[in-house]
Amino acid sequence: MIEKLKMFIENNNLTLNEGSGGDINILAIAGYSVFIGATIEDLLEAVNSTKEGVNSELDRVFSYAKKNNYAAWWKTAKAKTAYKF
Repeated sequence: MIEKLKMFIENNNLTLNEGSGGDINILAIAGYSVFIGATIEDLLEAVNSTKEGVNSELDRVFSYAKKNNYAAWWKTAKAKTAYKF
C-alpha cells in the first residue's frame, strides 16, 4: 500500500504544503488513500513529511474523506483524467 501511495505522489508530481484549508494535493492523496483502502499510518509513512502541519492536515483530511465517502469520486472518469493511478 505504501509503495502504491508513493508512486501516486511521484506520478502526479504532488507536493504537500503546510496549513489547512487549501492544499488540493493533500485532498487528492487523502482521498486516493481512502479509495485504495490505505490506513492513515500508510499515508503518513508514504508521505514521510517532517512538517507537523502537513501531518496534522493529512490526518484531518483523511478522516473527513473517509467519513464522507471520497473514495467514490476516484471511480469516476473525471478522476481518471485528472490523476495518474
